[in-house]
Amino acid sequence: MQTFDEKDIKNYYDVFNDHDYLQIMKYLSRAKWRYGHGSYRKTDQEYYSSPPFWIMELNEDEFFSEILFEKIKHIIGKKSSLHSVYANGHMYGTKGRPHQDWIDESGLTFLYYPNSKWDIEWGGKTAFILDRDKYYYRNPQPNSAVLFPGMIWHYAEETSRLFSGLRTTIAWKIVLEK
Repeated sequence: MQTFDEKDIKNYYDVFNDHDYLQIMKYLSRAKWRYGHGSYRKTDQEYYSSPPFWIMELNEDEFFSEILFEKIKHIIGKKSSLHSVYANGHMYGTKGRPHQDWIDESGLTFLYYPNSKWDIEWGGKTAFILDRDKYYYRNPQPNSAVLFPGMIWHYAEETSRLFSGLRTTIAWKIVLEK
């Protein structure tokens, strides 16, 4: 396992302006969610999936795949192209499994937290496995994001019983251009 450091993970706050944020929340309230997605981990023998959770495909939505992605490219300051974009939704009892988004250094993930509010008692952190015994945790603070190399093993922790909604993230999978 390749090791990483906290410095490899970049945090961003107040990512989108109020207009964009309201549009994102409007889009995520649409009836386009599909249940049954999972975090997949490949072993030498087979694929393992996490318990299922919600997903909304956003590749075909110009707002996410073009308009917001252009803003993200400006934020991160790297020449890149979009591989895919989708929203994940977790509720109490669902969590991801440790997985990588990329198998090489060409890919980044920009993980955005659109939740309108978040209480630390609700759990739902994103956990990053930096080394065998070294972890980094990120709370899903509203209108914030984290950028990380897609090779970092990570997963969504489950929310607590105190949370009764849908913990959402939007993942832009980004390919770095040379």
